[in-house]
Amino acid sequence: LTPAFLAFLVIAFLLSAVGVATASPLTLVGAMVVGPEFRPLAALSVGLVRRDKDLVRNSIRTLAISFPAAMALTGLATMLWIRLGWVGIGDVENARAIWTEYSTAWQARNITRTVVSGVALTLCALAALA
Repeated sequence: LTPAFLAFLVIAFLLSAVGVATASPLTLVGAMVVGPEFRPLAALSVGLVRRDKDLVRNSIRTLAISFPAAMALTGLATMLWIRLGWVGIGDVENARAIWTEYSTAWQARNITRTVVSGVALTLCALAALA
């Protein structure tokens, strides 16, 4: 857990908050690109497969400290944005309506992609263990 990791995670959370408030899929994708959480998640998976207790412990510690911290800072920033009038409940309600329409149109395709990705990941993990 480094200050740079935490900073990038907070930036990713802030970008995702803006993406939700503005109903911007592009901003949400940007948040996913900036987010550094893949490394500890991958380390956790590798540690579990290799039965490396130190790697598992460090990964869980990183995730357990960084995610609540990023969520708290994003919550504080959101409250500040509301107080400054940059974001309002109406923005989120409008975004929710747009997201509902968007997600309904793409739901079947996303479920199919998720299932195929999960199967591919499982096959890769099984091949690595063999």
